[in-house]
Amino acid sequence: MVYPVGDERYIFIMNELDSSENVRENATQKKVSTIQNTYLFSMYIDLADDSTSSLNISEISEDAVHATISYSEWRMMIVNMIGQDDQKLFLERTDPEYLKKNFIPGRTSSFDCLMMNLEGKYIWVKLIFSRAQTTNEDDYRFVFMVQNIHEDSVKLFDELKKYEELALTDALTEVYNHGRVETEIRNALDSRKKYDKKVSTLILDIDHFKNVNDTFGHSVGDNILKHFASLVKDYVKDDGAVVGRWGGEEFVVVYYDLDFAEVQNKAEGLRDSIENTDFPGVGKVTCSIGLTEMTKADSVESAFERMDKAMYNAKSEGRNCVRFL
Repeated sequence: MVYPVGDERYIFIMNELDSSENVRENATQKKVSTIQNTYLFSMYIDLADDSTSSLNISEISEDAVHATISYSEWRMMIVNMIGQDDQKLFLERTDPEYLKKNFIPGRTSSFDCLMMNLEGKYIWVKLIFSRAQTTNEDDYRFVFMVQNIHEDSVKLFDELKKYEELALTDALTEVYNHGRVETEIRNALDSRKKYDKKVSTLILDIDHFKNVNDTFGHSVGDNILKHFASLVKDYVKDDGAVVGRWGGEEFVVVYYDLDFAEVQNKAEGLRDSIENTDFPGVGKVTCSIGLTEMTKADSVESAFERMDKAMYNAKSEGRNCVRFL
């Protein structure tokens, strides 16, 4: 800018925006723009007269939609766009009496749910209610907004799934850990009692595993455990069976929907497959298998005790065999 000061004299002033301020300003503008672009729907609600106004559907237009619809009518119409599992929660949280009771002036609250967009696809959204800041306690005016959080939610669920799998997986062998396979046994017993579902469990114990560690070292022993677990997992996967490491060199398998005679054949085939596999650094490895079928009268403890005793019998009778009780 140039300012005349008289006698053909001028003051030249130049304003320069600090680079760091420029970066912060651009970042702020980008965040605001991003947030605004994620809002799919907004409107103004007056619970006192059961009305709505200033509807804005950003998927269609940035302009407000002028429509006459009561809040109660809108609520019962929109519930059909909410995912079935979330409809009960939606009706509870959008109920006028709930809003009046739980929102003081200025309070904002939200919850996440699945909602159908204009393309007919269900996406994750955040439903936001904010009560207008007024001094009148009987003034029940709200702003309602729907924010698209689908992309971030999917990423979050993927991350949570990864951590869940880590929490339930044995770090060495990458099959289920003790806690997870014990839960599987309990759930299997519930299925047996409630739905009369056939369930059989077996426990495998690697024969003379201590000698492997003492002779070849624990590093080789760990490799044997990993190779053994992988072999068992591959063998039972087509039957939908669940595999877990019980501890040390013991592994548990839970079979569903198979006759006990068939499970016995499966167990014998698994034992034979292990016996005929060359394990890196060691050669031949065998295992002893104990097998039992769950009954409706079983508890987790009684079923496991029977399975464990069957495995002990296999050990006592020469190892590298299958026994059942």
